[in-house]
Amino acid sequence: LLMAYGTNKHGQLGLGEQLLGTEVEDRPRLIETLRGHRIVSFDAGRRHSAAVTSAGAIFTWGANHNGQCGIERAVGRCVPVPTAVDPVLSGEGDLVACGHYHTLFTGKQDGLFACGLNKDGQLGVGSNTDSATPVRVQAGGG
Repeated sequence: LLMAYGTNKHGQLGLGEQLLGTEVEDRPRLIETLRGHRIVSFDAGRRHSAAVTSAGAIFTWGANHNGQCGIERAVGRCVPVPTAVDPVLSGEGDLVACGHYHTLFTGKQDGLFACGLNKDGQLGVGSNTDSATPVRVQAGGG
């Protein structure tokens, strides 16, 4: 089970459309969308969150204005419930880390992927271009 509380202005708690924009949830609430999933990795960024299940599925939710949720079809909007990331890791997600406006994912065999704001090269892909879908981080920045 994964519970969430705090500010939900951008849907970063994953509690659904009806609670999107709620200023503060002052008690832990169950993230219903993830009920039945065993969470093995979780992190929260400034306005988004991410989780990896024991089956290797990656879910993200919250602000996606810079593509930090890795869900291209929802760029520029909030994602109010945990949503599966476009499959680049073939169900082999392992760990997740959220920055302010970007996210990093590791795969059990596929390496490191990044998405979101890349103004300062924080995606590590050898450019300063934002990415709304996870892109592979190459050793040496290329």
